[in-house]
Amino acid sequence: KQYQSLFLQMFITRNIWSVNAGAGGNFVNLRNIAIGDSALNTANNSGTYGNIGIGFNVLRTLNGVSNYHNTVIGTSAASSTGWNNSNIYGNTVLGALSFDGTKGGTNYHNVIIGYQTARGNWAANASYNLAIGVGALNGNVSSSYLTAVGTEALKSNTSGTNNTAVGNSALGGVTTNGDNTALGINAGGVGDILQTVS
Repeated sequence: KQYQSLFLQMFITRNIWSVNAGAGGNFVNLRNIAIGDSALNTANNSGTYGNIGIGFNVLRTLNGVSNYHNTVIGTSAASSTGWNNSNIYGNTVLGALSFDGTKGGTNYHNVIIGYQTARGNWAANASYNLAIGVGALNGNVSSSYLTAVGTEALKSNTSGTNNTAVGNSALGGVTTNGDNTALGINAGGVGDILQTVS
């Protein structure tokens, strides 16, 4: 009977939920897909739609206005309480325990790939960022247009904007400087002199 009821809810609401996932059993017409215990567990706001959450605790608090088209895969990825703020959309997250800090709202078009990647608390308007690699972009980010590719690349960046780091620990010491480009292992790391180019 439990699975018959689940199938009926899927048919009526155009949502796909696994057992113990999806709005705590509150189903509305949101076109979300939730697979995993507590995935998308509070998504019962009409502005939260078109999301895909696969994994334990994934997107468990996503429930704000205009929170849509997020794709998150990985145990406890994007699982913090901050995901109930508004205008969090178009984010792609792949990796366990990634992008799991709080979000200030208006965080969009970020791509996060890797285990424990981009775990800091992100302020409002931190958008258009790319982080690929274990521990990349792990600071409390308040800026945009960051590219971090490599283990712990841009790991401490907070308010620095327009930084591009490719290589393990590249620009690992940057916090507030912006407009930097570093290519190679430890390039622009702690102790290096970095110059902001206007």
